[in-house]
Amino acid sequence: MQLLRDIKEYLVANGITDKITLDAIGEEPDKAMVLYTYDSGLFGSQIAGHTSYVQIVARAKSSTDAYNLALSAMNSLIVEDEIVQLTPTRWAKVSVAQTPLKIKVDDSGRLYYGFNVSFITSTN
Repeated sequence: MQLLRDIKEYLVANGITDKITLDAIGEEPDKAMVLYTYDSGLFGSQIAGHTSYVQIVARAKSSTDAYNLALSAMNSLIVEDEIVQLTPTRWAKVSVAQTPLKIKVDDSGRLYYGFNVSFITSTN
């Protein structure tokens, strides 16, 4: 769970949004983001460390707003050497799996767009 808090801190510090929750999203506000961990462990990698797979999901009333919020988060994680300094004390090798995809429309008509990312860190 600390990794999700560190990713949230990184996204907020980079001006993506401060409306980010972890592992669940409430009814308010309409425009928000949620971070989910869906798998982790010591998987095969050339880097010794812990690999965590995270889904980053953006929600908004319009498709354009939801997509652009997810895209902004994705773009903030794409750097030339794939090494992102999440916090002053934590770095991660980041690999974005795909561009944001439409996930669903909820009962309130809000659209959800998300993408998957792997993070290799020295600790989980």
